[in-house]
Amino acid sequence: MNAMPLSSDLSKLHPKPGHIFRLWQIFLDRVNPLCKVVHSPTLQIQILEASANLTDIPKATEAAMFAIYLLAVTSLGSTECESLFGENKPTLLTKYRNASKSALVAADFIISEDILVLQALALYLVSSVLLLQILR
Repeated sequence: MNAMPLSSDLSKLHPKPGHIFRLWQIFLDRVNPLCKVVHSPTLQIQILEASANLTDIPKATEAAMFAIYLLAVTSLGSTECESLFGENKPTLLTKYRNASKSALVAADFIISEDILVLQALALYLVSSVLLLQILR
């Protein structure tokens, strides 16, 4: 996986709104049952609202969204990534991993007391462990 620079304009890194909902469903089906970190009904409302205006998302919500995209893509096979999103899995993993890092930094994860930022960090860390296992 090639490293991509961390971005300050995260709105351009979000998938299309239809893909956002698809990644959310994949997360709910494949990741959430194993890793109950977020309150799904509450976060779903925030994601649906955010997907309507990707340029004005609260930083905590954005960090959670990118961590969810990352975990959803991690749970997919290469063929599924190609057929669902038209991109290969390594490209999507790199994109959403870097976007997750940038979103966490933008949300001041080091000093944040916002539960959603902490949940996004936990999801990002889970994805890191899973990616290490995949790359072995």
